[in-house]
Amino acid sequence: MAGLTSTVLYALTERIESLLSSHAKSVSPDKEAERYFLISRESHCGVALWLFGRESTMRSRVGKALGARLGLWYGGMGNKGAVGLRLPVERAGKGNGGWEILT
Repeated sequence: MAGLTSTVLYALTERIESLLSSHAKSVSPDKEAERYFLISRESHCGVALWLFGRESTMRSRVGKALGARLGLWYGGMGNKGAVGLRLPVERAGKGNGGWEILT
């Protein structure tokens, strides 16, 4: 089977999260560096999109992400396709600014 299997996606997700956290630690003057978390991931065959957010600023401000994928012809050919994410984010503190949809 060609493309990104769930095992590969899981390993890549952990690696990306580790790299983000390592980078944050290297540039942070504090001992307690920013942590990142996976908001959503969408994949189709060999194409993948990861969306990460900073714990301190995004954890309580994101809604449920919606993902979409598209392939061409029967079976969704892997070499022609796309993935996308739509994420509602609360603008200001809770209840103050409404929601903004990022796509």
